Amino acid sequence: MEDFSEQAQSGSDLTFQNFVAGECNSAALAATREVSESPGIKYNPLYIYCGVGQGKSHLLQALGWDFKRRNPDSAVLLVNGEEFSEEFGQAADKQAFRERYSQPALLLIDDFHLLSETARTEILRIFETLQSRKKQLVLTSLRNPQRMAMDERLKSRIEGGLVCKILPPDLNTRIGILKLRAKKAGVSISQNVLEEIAGRVILNVRKLEGAINRLAVLSKAKGEEISVEFVESALRDMMPEFPSERAAAYKEPVEGGQEEFGDFVLEVAKTMSVIR
Repeated sequence: MEDFSEQAQSGSDLTFQNFVAGECNSAALAATREVSESPGIKYNPLYIYCGVGQGKSHLLQALGWDFKRRNPDSAVLLVNGEEFSEEFGQAADKQAFRERYSQPALLLIDDFHLLSETARTEILRIFETLQSRKKQLVLTSLRNPQRMAMDERLKSRIEGGLVCKILPPDLNTRIGILKLRAKKAGVSISQNVLEEIAGRVILNVRKLEGAINRLAVLSKAKGEEISVEFVESALRDMMPEFPSERAAAYKEPVEGGQEEFGDFVLEVAKTMSVIR
């Protein structure tokens, strides 16, 4: 569970200020900001889904920090789906468990897809209590709720709120992420080098951040400037060479054998080949 105290906030990078906005995530960003300003009113519950490493957990934490800044006396609770399921399974007093999760003004559940089937049913009960108290529930997941096995009543509640899909980051967003990470790492990287990296590391924000971290360390260790040639050598294992390889490398598997972003990835990979 996340500590949203003032002391913990001072050491967090997962804020709205550090979230790079783009067409790929604009709806989810706008919705979380609006929930922070007016919780329990407009989008309740709010459900955000996307592939691995594309920003859902960052947005969830940013929402928690921003809400706590606006409402220092209100409780915020963030829990992972797996942690929630385990705690629910071990709870001897289910009513006490339900009441504890119905207390916060803002309940944030990350990785909703990891909830057990019985835990998902419990979420329905908790949400009904939260809603009656004008409190807010926000869920994030790797999966579209329409493709998940759950109580139809819960699915109806989710669809009756707001469902936002974060797409893989577009080129400009990827460049923005790289610039922000480079600034934080204290390294200077030219625009053409940033475009080279952004054009070949396609889907995963964490891979973009990891690429900058590696470049910063190797550049310092070798005393070399970060050029296109340096990037080619340092990030060879992170940057597939051909469009078809890029598509294969970054498809996100979805439960049941379906791929949520497969076609999109292939099109991005083809488009990015013009940068080479």
